[in-house]
Amino acid sequence: MECRVETEARASSREPGARSGIDRRTLIKRAAVAGAVAWTAPVIIDSFASPAAAQTTGPQGCSQACFNSSCSFNQTSLCNFPGCAAGSNAQAAACLQITGACDEGGDTTVTVIGGCTSCTITGYNFNDPGGTCNFVTVTPAKTITFDIPDEFNSVNQICVRLQCG
Repeated sequence: MECRVETEARASSREPGARSGIDRRTLIKRAAVAGAVAWTAPVIIDSFASPAAAQTTGPQGCSQACFNSSCSFNQTSLCNFPGCAAGSNAQAAACLQITGACDEGGDTTVTVIGGCTSCTITGYNFNDPGGTCNFVTVTPAKTITFDIPDEFNSVNQICVRLQCG
């Protein structure tokens, strides 16, 4: 954009009847640009503030992520939560951090992490050596801690139920 500043000397040296300032075409162009900026700025700002702009990497609905006795993700699910998608979901596992003992003999803590802000943990299960599925429902939370009872000498797998959306 060009900006003109005229001094008295220059203004007086102009031909009689000549106009000063900007021409009509430049004025219209500048007004159009200013109007477009004023119109789009609130739309752009509002789009970043909306929940739709939040990162959501979690699965939708009810799913489960299963872990072996070493707390590593296990693709196969030995026990499926009623009402949830069957199988172990890698996308659900990516939403969880698991620490502690994934076998009997200590606390296991599971936390929702990353961009999975719409997800909560609603339960867990473990598969004991006899092949029995033991389901536990918990109050929906972002972090749960549980202890697998000592009478289960070894646990084949634990699964965490995740509700997202």
